[in-house]
Amino acid sequence: MAYCPSCGAELAPDAARCASCAAVFEEGSAWKPLPAPPVAEPPSAAGRVLSVIVKVVLVVLSLAALAMGGLFAAAEKNGNAAAVMVVIGIAVIAVAVKARLRWTMLALLIALPVGLATCATNFKWHGG
Repeated sequence: MAYCPSCGAELAPDAARCASCAAVFEEGSAWKPLPAPPVAEPPSAAGRVLSVIVKVVLVVLSLAALAMGGLFAAAEKNGNAAAVMVVIGIAVIAVAVKARLRWTMLALLIALPVGLATCATNFKWHGG
């Protein structure tokens, strides 16, 4: 059995291209099927630390935006928006604790604009 060097999928013995990632194995191509699936190296300690730092910073920024949105919504007596901010904040924390970095980033890319948009729509200038 042969394996794709790009994605690790099993290849048919006469495959000229990978069905999963479309890598080409024709004559003269740079890709050659592997006799065993490729083994991914575990991330280094520095990579893990950087991943945790990025996750924490993004979670704090998103929670701050959600908290501000919730406070502005509550100040304007918009209880539904304030409740949504709390629910999204809880979801962000749950995803950040349990998920990998890419899912956390996705949750934060949704939460941060929602929090900021709620701030913008519920903010009223009370200055003179």
